[in-house]
Amino acid sequence: AAAALAAGLGLGFSSLAPQPAAAEESNDLASKEPHKLARFNTMRPKHKHYKYIIIGAGTTSHAAIEAIMSQDPGADVLLVSEEASLPHDDFFLAKRGVHVPMEMLSTWNEWRRHATARLETEPDAISTAPITVLLHKRFCRLDVENKKLVLDEAGHETIGFDRCLIATAGQPRPFYILDSRKINYKIRDKINNLATFQDFEALVRLEDRVGKDGRVCIVGGGFLGTEVALALVNQNRDGDSDDPAPSAPSPLKITQAFAESDPLAKTLPRYLAAEVGSRLRTLGIDLLPNHLVTEVRERIVDNSVASEAAAANGNGDGGDSELFETDEYIEREVLQITAVGRSRASIEADYAILASTHCDPVTRVAEGSAMEIDPHNGGIMVNGMLEAVNGIYAAGSCASYFDAGLGRRRVDRFDHAVNSGLLAGINMVAMENGARGGQNPQVYTHQPAFHSNLSGIGLHMIGVGLVDARLKTVGVWVSGNKVQEETCWVGGDRSLNRGVVYYLENDKVVGILLVNASFLLGRARDVLRFGVQLNQAHAGLKRQMPLAPEEWLEVRWEDGA
Repeated sequence: AAAALAAGLGLGFSSLAPQPAAAEESNDLASKEPHKLARFNTMRPKHKHYKYIIIGAGTTSHAAIEAIMSQDPGADVLLVSEEASLPHDDFFLAKRGVHVPMEMLSTWNEWRRHATARLETEPDAISTAPITVLLHKRFCRLDVENKKLVLDEAGHETIGFDRCLIATAGQPRPFYILDSRKINYKIRDKINNLATFQDFEALVRLEDRVGKDGRVCIVGGGFLGTEVALALVNQNRDGDSDDPAPSAPSPLKITQAFAESDPLAKTLPRYLAAEVGSRLRTLGIDLLPNHLVTEVRERIVDNSVASEAAAANGNGDGGDSELFETDEYIEREVLQITAVGRSRASIEADYAILASTHCDPVTRVAEGSAMEIDPHNGGIMVNGMLEAVNGIYAAGSCASYFDAGLGRRRVDRFDHAVNSGLLAGINMVAMENGARGGQNPQVYTHQPAFHSNLSGIGLHMIGVGLVDARLKTVGVWVSGNKVQEETCWVGGDRSLNRGVVYYLENDKVVGILLVNASFLLGRARDVLRFGVQLNQAHAGLKRQMPLAPEEWLEVRWEDGA
């Protein structure tokens, strides 16, 4: 089921609200405002009580609906969404005849699809499933004791339920000082915060906006920013984009600025993060490490200043140089990005991308309902079955759940959004049908994974568990001369082309990173489930996973930060 969801859930909605034809059939609740509870493709009457209510739209919600409908096909399900209308049929790029590079689609799917609280994030959302949708609801809270959804601040509008799931999607975490929501409105069309699918669509057409040799600044050194930088390089350079060591770099000038010492330094051991940085530079990406971006503002550049800038960048004889060969006074608007580190840096760019990898949970519904919020991880506190209290569940990035091996945690990954939504839906039905001899609810034991495809530098990474550079790490790597695949990077440290990195806490394996070793994902989950303990000499580490013959392997360890 999870594989089917990853490609887009086939379950959808039979109706939208509002439509004039339904006015006569609306009940008292629906008639009080234009956001009617509409169910036009079914003969069931509308009512003020639903067996299942799901708050929030997106990947987790659709996964839960899929599970509910598979267990209880005739279920009454109400989906509450903040959206004002349903998506258009031509939302997805493929339906509009625009080619989207696979790298860009993969990046959106992994790091943003589950965090987009929109019905349109699932391509097959319009179907014939009898789901009622309540649109444009920005305020709601739960009466926990009486199992009611309250739709107005006065508490007069309520809908009863048997089981409720809070599946609100997260929102991109703002940078330390730079908050995209507070940037001058005048320059927002030049700034992309990668919050929606349309933002990724804009990157596909970026060359039309800034020119083939335009200047782009990516803020953020996490997986999202690094993957986007590589995707832009691949889609704008000549030659085979799958070649792991291209000879012709992209004419697009890309700068990646971040507060860490190397890209992915918050996740990878130092030697591996340094290798990633070296490979990015080989592709022509300018890195500005150890700098915190504090301001993005507009700057008016005249022709003389622009000519000097073009000459300084080595573009005086090409690109848009003909623009500056005239005596006519020309002005153009550019972005001036200020970054602070050991020295102050100023970057001029035609376009800026704010790539914050992680998302913060949205828990307004729970906070307004006096439910418990995890003070350390954020998110709504739930038990191992994803239930918070009295038939109310939480799943996806808004849930803080108990992991038997790793303790309480909150995860904002696509894999977790799908699987936690599925289990929440299954458990809601199980508890509802328990009195009639149905199946028992299940404990959430799935170990979520993230996938990062850095194809431009020959690396595909999968992480499970607590993958954090602050922990002690022990890496087991295949010697460079033993890995001969064509997809492997041909320069730099070739011994880092395939390996397994173990993340340790008190000598217990709590996280695993697979580098070009995706075939070991199942085994990695087993290691975490069994709580493998390593001694000081790391004896037997090479034999934990069948990576390669033991004599081919070398070990690198590093103390955490």
